[in-house]
Amino acid sequence: MITNLPTRDELLLEAAKTGLSETEADLFLSNYKWRVETGRTTTVSWRRAMAVWAAVTRACKAQQPVKTEPYDR
Repeated sequence: MITNLPTRDELLLEAAKTGLSETEADLFLSNYKWRVETGRTTTVSWRRAMAVWAAVTRACKAQQPVKTEPYDR
């Protein structure tokens, strides 16, 4: 299990490398800390976890909202 969490400076440096904003990095850290503290992760590398987080974030942002026509009667 992971016992050492990244410092905020380490986190922001890695976030800049992966293209995450400071806000997204903070969201990652909150989620990651919760997973570590509750034992809900088997991740060994927080850097790898952040890379996956960045990829998912980019994929979600790339999706276009579903366009629906107003319902007419």
